Amino acid sequence: MSTLLLICGWGGSGKDYAVDKICKDLGLKDAKVLSYTTRKPRYEGESTHTFIDEEFYEMCKEKGNVLAYTYQNNAQYFVTPECLKDKKFYIIDKPGVEYMMKKINDNKDLDNELKINGIDNLLVIYLNPNKLKVAYNLLFRRKLSLSNTIKRMRQDYRIYKGMKKSFPTPLMFKHQRDMIDFIEDIWPYLRSKRSKEMFS
Repeated sequence: MSTLLLICGWGGSGKDYAVDKICKDLGLKDAKVLSYTTRKPRYEGESTHTFIDEEFYEMCKEKGNVLAYTYQNNAQYFVTPECLKDKKFYIIDKPGVEYMMKKINDNKDLDNELKINGIDNLLVIYLNPNKLKVAYNLLFRRKLSLSNTIKRMRQDYRIYKGMKKSFPTPLMFKHQRDMIDFIEDIWPYLRSKRSKEMFS
């Protein structure tokens, strides 16, 4: 059993980079959850999600198998419990975390299913960097237009406003490097049998 880290943050805050760096430093393979999405890949060979069609989403929904769900920019994002098996990091937005927590609280079978997949605790970590850095990443790394960058940042401001009050104990970091160092330092404890009592 282990703790699954739910990594939240604005688009362009560097969540994927940070998690990839941690996995490289700690020698972790296949540690990131690949959520399903109906959006198109941003570039050829993109591997941050599993890209599916609306028919697959509807099939999972009909089975009641959708665990974390969010709708953003005309696309569905979600996971099923099987997606989380033996994973350590899940990059997810705030609505997705809220949906997931509610589903687990309302359905004890889902909680048991998570345990079957090796997860007995969830820890929310929020990366909240300088917004100029976010704008830079959206404009020059993701190549969004200025209008789409402003639109995305306004949307994320609404989503993440009041983040401190949304979850019992979200760990919050302004700097990517601080988040990476913290997770790497506590990694042995997160893998221990006592992780649930220490980080819940």
